[in-house]
Amino acid sequence: MMEADTRMPRFNGSLAQALLLALLAFQAPAIFAQTGDSESGDAQDPTHRLDFGIDWFDTPSGRRASSALRYVWAPLGSHSFSTAVPFSDTTIADNDGSGIGDLQLRYNYAPSVTLTASPWVPNSLGMGLGLVIPTGDVEKGTGSGQWVAAPSVGWVIVLREGLLLLPQGQYSRSFKAEQGAGQLEVAAVSFGLLYVRNKRFWVNFTPAYIDDLEQEVSGLAAKLILGLQSTRRLGLSLDIGVLRNGIADDATAVEPEVDHRITLKIHWVVKY
Repeated sequence: MMEADTRMPRFNGSLAQALLLALLAFQAPAIFAQTGDSESGDAQDPTHRLDFGIDWFDTPSGRRASSALRYVWAPLGSHSFSTAVPFSDTTIADNDGSGIGDLQLRYNYAPSVTLTASPWVPNSLGMGLGLVIPTGDVEKGTGSGQWVAAPSVGWVIVLREGLLLLPQGQYSRSFKAEQGAGQLEVAAVSFGLLYVRNKRFWVNFTPAYIDDLEQEVSGLAAKLILGLQSTRRLGLSLDIGVLRNGIADDATAVEPEVDHRITLKIHWVVKY
């Protein structure tokens, strides 16, 4: 999409929202059982968890606030599953409304480690598939109006106890789009670095390069997550994301614009 004849293509609010859902906002957490220190004393790792998150998304074309209830299930060693139902309050371009957003589903497979439902490892690790179902309202700005599939390929590299490198590539593509919803085709490469201390405190930094194949522009993204497991059941985390979008090989292009995203989450372990 062009903002004006003098502007280069950039990610608009809806596209940036879908992109971050595909890469940064699929927060279907899983944990490697061996990353925590042995002194935590837990006999078992969690297999079921509920998350409640509040998300602020700010772009030059508008702002979006949303909340989401997410369920995570990790029953089978190297496999984990999640589903999330968001509720959005938006001001994106000419849209202004609130309501249920697009349903998010995620499956992860990490053959080199054991996955559980602990809160400190963000999703999009290893191999997996994300799916966005267009349950939101396009006219209100709460939905994208398109199905999005996001397969990913990656690996988990254990650098030392509690310190892991998470390289990954992901491809996201829309299908069955509503009339006027546009198309989404995005490729991304990320390199996450995760530190976990005593199964209580975690830090995750993930830089990424994102290429919008549909609009022929690219962007640099990064997110920082700080988290604390305050009790055996309750955890809190803060996720700060930045997307420097609209980068193009054009010497006459204007300075790329920057989108910001902040997410505050409460994690509740339902079952060990």
